[in-house]
Amino acid sequence: MPETLPANWDRLSPTGLVPVIEDGNFTLPDSGAILQYLDAKHPAIPMIPANPRDRGRALWIESYLGAFFRDVMHPLFHQRVVAPMRGDAPDTGMTGRVLSGIAPRYFEYLDGETRGDWLVGEALSIADIAVGANLVLFQKPHPRPTIPRSPPISGGSSTRRSLSSNSPQRSPLPNRWASLRTASLSDRQKPTFRLATIAR
Repeated sequence: MPETLPANWDRLSPTGLVPVIEDGNFTLPDSGAILQYLDAKHPAIPMIPANPRDRGRALWIESYLGAFFRDVMHPLFHQRVVAPMRGDAPDTGMTGRVLSGIAPRYFEYLDGETRGDWLVGEALSIADIAVGANLVLFQKPHPRPTIPRSPPISGGSSTRRSLSSNSPQRSPLPNRWASLRTASLSDRQKPTFRLATIAR
């Protein structure tokens, strides 16, 4: 994470937020706009379902995980990564409230939305990617967070890999998302954009 922003950051991101992509001479901020742009530009790799109901549900879950990132991941990252970098003591009370009170509510809702191999429709979509990315990040801060429950998404069952802290040898993703860790576009048309990863 750079300590200074590029000189043209105000032009790249008028809101000052990430992400931003530069695709040739085209620049686009905002994750939602980027998603729609890339999905339209690369139709052979669809991440937004065509079915109207599946499409709406996938975009809703992606938005819901945006709230999860704001309410859970952002405070955890700030307290466990940013605070020590600044020489500040982490607020363990805040991290405890997030892990024991806020995060489980999100997991409970997602567990109720889990019906089959994929969250929406019959194929991988932005909904699965949003969940998978956040679940990986959820386990990154140290000490390793303990998930207090063991339902389908937030913890293991016989058909899904566990996220529980007592199973460190297992993948941090349920089976349906495990392949995202090693997925490659080598056999597909690779996008030619550059993702700006600048963060305040």
